[in-house]
Amino acid sequence: MRRSIPCLAFCLAVSVAVPAFAQSEETSPCRVDSGAWLSAHAEALDGFWLDETVLSTMDGMPMPLPAPEAAGIEWTGTALRLSVTEYDQTYDLALTERDFALDPPDGVDALDQDAIEVLLGCPVNDLPRFVGEGTHMRDGHTITRRLAAVLAATTEIHIWSVYTSPSFPTIVQQSVLNQ
Repeated sequence: MRRSIPCLAFCLAVSVAVPAFAQSEETSPCRVDSGAWLSAHAEALDGFWLDETVLSTMDGMPMPLPAPEAAGIEWTGTALRLSVTEYDQTYDLALTERDFALDPPDGVDALDQDAIEVLLGCPVNDLPRFVGEGTHMRDGHTITRRLAAVLAATTEIHIWSVYTSPSFPTIVQQSVLNQ
């Protein structure tokens, strides 16, 4: 049985926007020990990435996509460190063995996990998976961001984010980071 990541399943529709890059078995993170693979490829992950939001909703309704922005990625040995320039915020995304269930809720026109896996060329739960959380200030309000990420290649990371605040509607986004 798959464990669900609340609210993140809604953000799947855009996986078609950036198809997975073909990789040799030697460089693919699919079906290998995630920690060992990350240690061996850490240098390729470090650097600036283009963070492009491909799906964004506010309280379940579509909203305009923000412009692409730069994001920094660094493998610390225990986590992917994501530095977001827009908020001057850093999130440590810890490697997890927890299974992700990325199926959309009923009535949402989005790709299911099987379709995402075809696009990525590997079962989601056979790829390195990360979770993290952090807060930042925006217009005087504290906003909490919960993140789940799947490393599809040394050049492609898919991130699902849920933003919550007592004074704002819930925002759910899916981003694709490319190097």
